[in-house]
Order: sequence, then structure tokens, then C-alpha cells
Amino acid sequence: FGPDSQTELPNKGKMKAVAMLLCLGAARAADLDGDGATDAAAADTCCAIAYGNALSDCSSATDLAGAAGCCPSSGWLHRYSIGSDGKEDTTKYDCVSFMAQTDCAAYSWSTPWGAVMTPVWMSSQCPHFLPTPAPTDLTPPPTPKGFRDNDKDGVADAAADGTCCAYTYGNAHAGCGGATDLASAAGCCPSDFLLRHSIQATGEDTTSHDCVSFISQSDCAAYSWGGLKPQWMAANCPHTTASASVVDAAAPRAVGLLALVALLFSA
Repeated sequence: FGPDSQTELPNKGKMKAVAMLLCLGAARAADLDGDGATDAAAADTCCAIAYGNALSDCSSATDLAGAAGCCPSSGWLHRYSIGSDGKEDTTKYDCVSFMAQTDCAAYSWSTPWGAVMTPVWMSSQCPHFLPTPAPTDLTPPPTPKGFRDNDKDGVADAAADGTCCAYTYGNAHAGCGGATDLASAAGCCPSDFLLRHSIQATGEDTTSHDCVSFISQSDCAAYSWGGLKPQWMAANCPHTTASASVVDAAAPRAVGLLALVALLFSA
């Protein structure tokens, strides 16, 4: 390549970067190594002075701060090492930059101990950041705006507030095999239905329980549990205590037809 082509290549790279930024609209250019310049290295590639080195190899360091002298103080990312399994290893460190490969080849570092080090180009297995962990019970995925799952079955509620699919509603705990509290009445409710203290016009009644689901009316009609069919309640079934106002104060305290369930379990 002649001098002209050597000076033209960086400009082409800049034009590509500008084009990418224009396509991304409001997306911000990445500077994950903190050198003040847009990262030029592609994902999983980098310029490295050290990768996966034991902390103790750097003047017997015991932590990341103690190994700082083994990485240039400006323009380089000094971090705990990210292994091939995508996990951070706090016993090792990386000293990397996400500059272009050509800039990496031209770089040298005069170390504090008088040596001159040149980095190596890693064409793979150099992640720029830790992978995003999968959602867990401790880190649940974000809830979409307007999403309702008041029966806690993991599916968006289909029933409108005030309506529900019910096995029991307002039944005394004792009606379920002599139960004395909500937990001991669990045998009178399928595991994918919501067992709760009964919500009445006056609020929550801790002496009785509801066994309800907020599935659709058609799914309710098709549902069966041990040969028993639930009943669709077209009114007087609030989904939360905050919506108890949808209960008609004159409504019966228990769904009479559903008392059959309690009878069967107490037999």
C-alpha cells in the first residue's frame, strides 16, 4: 500500500462508523474501555497487554487495585478477568483496549519497571463486557405496562375485574376438612388457582377463603379438577382488596353451589 492508501483507510473506517451511528439513530457510540474514543474493535476482539493473568503475578498483588501498576494508567481497561464461561474471575485480571488492530500493532508501553511491552491482538474470546444474566427469581424480567396477573398463574389475567372462575368463594375455612386457617385449606383449591382470604364488600375476611382464577370464561367452562367443575362468577369477584368496591354488599357471603367442594373434602 502507498502513503495515500494508508491515510485513506482510517477515513473509510470513520465513514463506516458515522454511517452506523446514523442508522442507529439515538444509539450512543460505545466507549467500554473508557479511553474517550469510540471502540473500534469488534465484539470479542481486543488489544491486550494481559488477559487472565493471576493478580499475584503483578508484584504479589492480592486485589485488582494492587495490580494496577501492570496496566497503563490511561486509555486501557483494567478489570477482573472475564473467562470463556462468561463469568468474572476475581483472582485474575485483564488489561485490554478496544482500539483498532492497526493501532494495537503500533502500540508500546514503557512500564514502571523499565521494560517496554507490546500488546497482542486477540481475535476472539475477549468479551467487552459481562453477558447479561438470564432473569431469575431475584432478577425478574421487567413487567410490561398494563400487565395484570393477580391470580399469580404466570399468565396475563383474561377476566375483567369483578368476574372470575371460582371453585369456592366466601367459604369458611372449617368447611374444608376442619381447616383452621388459609394454609390448611390448600387441599380444597387446585395449585394453579388463587387461594386467598375471602374479599367481601366489607374487605378481607380472614375466617373464610376464595379459590379463584382470572382465566377467561371459555377456559373456565373447559376446566376440570378431579372431576369437579368450577363456576363462572359474572359479578362480585374483585381481583384485589383495592377493587373490593365491585362487590355488591347484598351479595351472598358464599357461593352456594360451590359448597359441594367443601362437603366432599370434609366427608
